[in-house]
Amino acid sequence: MCEICLEAYNLSERAPLILKECSHTFCAFCIGQLLKQHSFYIVCPNCRKKTYVKQFSDIPKNYALIKMMESSISDIKPPDKKPNNYKDFLQKKQVTI
Repeated sequence: MCEICLEAYNLSERAPLILKECSHTFCAFCIGQLLKQHSFYIVCPNCRKKTYVKQFSDIPKNYALIKMMESSISDIKPPDKKPNNYKDFLQKKQVTI
């Protein structure tokens, strides 16, 4: 979650970008807004360090965070087929009656 806008990160307009000077991460939208304030540098709202950039595309994505996001999404599995009866359910759960 971006600490500025409190929106969840995604892989497009809210992609997590990392500031090189301090390693704080914010979403692409909010970093774009911060860059508009000074044109050639961003002042981190957490620690106030300046990260100098020539253009927006110079700001790297936080790939570690993106990988965590992708792995948490892939861990979500659709529910198994509903068992026909309670005994089938218990057998699938390896419970003896």
